[in-house]
Amino acid sequence: MVRTQMNFKRLSLTDITIDIKRVPKKKTLVAAMDAADVKNKWENSSWGRKRIVQKRRVDPDEDLDARNWNVDKSKKMLEETGN
Repeated sequence: MVRTQMNFKRLSLTDITIDIKRVPKKKTLVAAMDAADVKNKWENSSWGRKRIVQKRRVDPDEDLDARNWNVDKSKKMLEETGN
C-alpha cells in the first residue's frame, strides 16, 4: 500500500467500512482490515465478483505491451552480440 493523492472522481464508495482513526500506521490498518473481514466481504459483493471474473479472463500471455517489450529486448541483445 503506497499513499498517493487521488481525485475524488476516481473514488467509489462501498458499504464496506472500517472504524479506525485518521492516518493509521500500516500495521494498524492491516489489523483493522483483517478484523473487519474486508477481503471476504469484497469477494462476496457483486462488484468484487465482477472484478475477479475480469481478472480471470485476462491471460497474462496476451499482455501485448509486455510481449512487445520482451521482443524488443531480445532483438537488441541479438544485435549487440552480432547474431
